[in-house]
Amino acid sequence: MDLIRGVPRPWSLDQKIEIYECMIEVWQLGAAVAMLRQIESHQPPSSWSHAAYGLVSMTFSYFEMIGKSLNPNSGSSGTAGTDFNYGFCDVYPTFAPSNGIYSDKIPQASGPWPINPDIQSVVQFRDRIRNGIYHLGYTKSGVLIHNNQPHVADFEERSAPDPSNPSQSITQYFMNPHSFLRTIVDHFPGFIAKLRVTGNTTLRQKFEQFFDQFISP
Repeated sequence: MDLIRGVPRPWSLDQKIEIYECMIEVWQLGAAVAMLRQIESHQPPSSWSHAAYGLVSMTFSYFEMIGKSLNPNSGSSGTAGTDFNYGFCDVYPTFAPSNGIYSDKIPQASGPWPINPDIQSVVQFRDRIRNGIYHLGYTKSGVLIHNNQPHVADFEERSAPDPSNPSQSITQYFMNPHSFLRTIVDHFPGFIAKLRVTGNTTLRQKFEQFFDQFISP
């Protein structure tokens, strides 16, 4: 708030980027890092032993937030899923669709749009974690929140026997909030650096649109 009060209006784009950077680092990522330190410094039994679930609800908006700038077709409504997909794949390029289509379905000139197979892993994490927490108050079935060691990946899909029918297999969706937070804390400065490059015209225009519409105090 000191920064906001100290920057005279109208704000330039670079000033908007600076204000946005400060808001995210102080109010979201900084608070989340402080929370993670408490989680990792307290041995069970402790209420902190169960706080990583709250950490997920605090930080999982990161993907959609940056996706509002990364998706060149992002709008004020109706693009949340694709925005999320753009953001998730920017943080985790191994999930990026090889066909270059970030929407859940492949646009067609006529008839129903077919499911986009290249983005379905991201769709599953989005639906089971993001939609579960924000709409239901809890992640949907099939999600396992963990901090198992040795660390393999922040997000993983694994096949496992179906508990109700062991002869069949199901897909389980693993997320490690401890490593995930470290990943987005490392990612954010790079995202800000790209916003500051004057040659990234589309990205900067989409960011300013996002800032003016949703963030500007």
